[in-house]
Amino acid sequence: MSKTTITIKPNNHRIHPCPTDRKLALITEIVSRNTTTKIVVVSSDSNDMLKENISYDNVTILSDKELITNKELTFEYLISYDLP
Repeated sequence: MSKTTITIKPNNHRIHPCPTDRKLALITEIVSRNTTTKIVVVSSDSNDMLKENISYDNVTILSDKELITNKELTFEYLISYDLP
């Protein structure tokens, strides 16, 4: 496998359409229901607001660039904060 490849299991995706002003509440709800699951939340920029408001030990918050450069990370859930 190429060093630039990120593997995501197929057929295991969920989309939760949400107004921008409710995204943080939705992510917090999803994370609070999955406290034993390793989760990564990815945003287009390094999002200090997410880091300040999501303080669970099982959650890592990364920018898109950080995700691409960290090839050794393994997570069960990936949440894309800025999904178009």
